[in-house]
Amino acid sequence: MNLIRTLFNRLSESLLSTAPEKFGSAAEYAPASPLRLVSDKPVGLPSLDPAARRPAGHAVTQPDSIDDAIRRSQAWFLGQQHAEGYWVAELEADTTLTSEYLMLRRFLDRVDLDRQEQAVRYLKTMQLPDGGWPIYYGGPAEISASVKAYFALKLSGVSADEPFMVRAKERILSMGGVVQANVFTKIALALFDQYDWEGVPHMPVEIMLLPRWFPFHLDKVSYWSRTVIAPLLVLMALKPRAKNPLGIGIAELFATPPERERRWHTNPTGKLPGTILLGVDKALRALEP
Repeated sequence: MNLIRTLFNRLSESLLSTAPEKFGSAAEYAPASPLRLVSDKPVGLPSLDPAARRPAGHAVTQPDSIDDAIRRSQAWFLGQQHAEGYWVAELEADTTLTSEYLMLRRFLDRVDLDRQEQAVRYLKTMQLPDGGWPIYYGGPAEISASVKAYFALKLSGVSADEPFMVRAKERILSMGGVVQANVFTKIALALFDQYDWEGVPHMPVEIMLLPRWFPFHLDKVSYWSRTVIAPLLVLMALKPRAKNPLGIGIAELFATPPERERRWHTNPTGKLPGTILLGVDKALRALEP
């Protein structure tokens, strides 16, 4: 560890030592109207005109383009700052949160029809032309986001025969169907009896009792992972079933009918770590009471 730290420090010193040559002096950037940060210290906006910062005859290189992008981003952020020093804006995410909100409302049997209508409208507007849903702006269709959106829309009363739902189904099947979705999606579907718990990796709640010296311990994962793992362990232990009085399902999203699916767990890479994890999963299932 000390050797790694020493190498890292040397690398940092080497990179930082060239920074003054690369960026030039601070006087190179003419200050614009100052804005206050939280510290109330005035900060000048760098000039956004590349010609004002480069000497005549200077060729534009990739680092120059990156520098320009960074400065434009800085200028935009500072331009959005409130006069009192803070930033405020809408918190946005991909459509999975909207889909999960609709599913959670159904799970709790606390449906808000007005908000449900707004959420459905939002999901429809965020659908890609090919029928799927992305996980970032401008991105391609992603299987898990698409499956969640499709199921949430069906739970909200949208017919599977709607043209945009037909496109969604075809896109999901072209990506391999439900079995290609991530573990979180499979757990969410299992809560609605739309995915066999047998197809979900086994995670016994008893792992919470593992000692700190064990290779896997919650203290060794990030805080946000702990906030996900802990409640998931409880759900996977209790396996509650959401109310679904209308029997709304997504069997049409399985490339192989779920009742005929036998290979829930595979190792697509064929590499040793995957084989080991499959073996651990099988052993844990055998030990389950």
